[in-house]
Amino acid sequence: MNTPVENDQAIVEEAIGILLERMPASKVARLCAVWQLGNGDYMKYRETLFKGESVDSLFGKLKDAK
Repeated sequence: MNTPVENDQAIVEEAIGILLERMPASKVARLCAVWQLGNGDYMKYRETLFKGESVDSLFGKLKDAK
């Protein structure tokens, strides 16, 4: 019986998705920096991290978090 194994990148992306459901994007980004997960293209990853966000929406989240 063979069990499919996901690659490491897929696991990291799933974990980040879970974190984004529970934490503000700014904290997830800081955590990734601490963990040094940024071994890929940040500009591409940023698109996923902040998908659907604008400066105004991020500012509102920061303002509400205080």
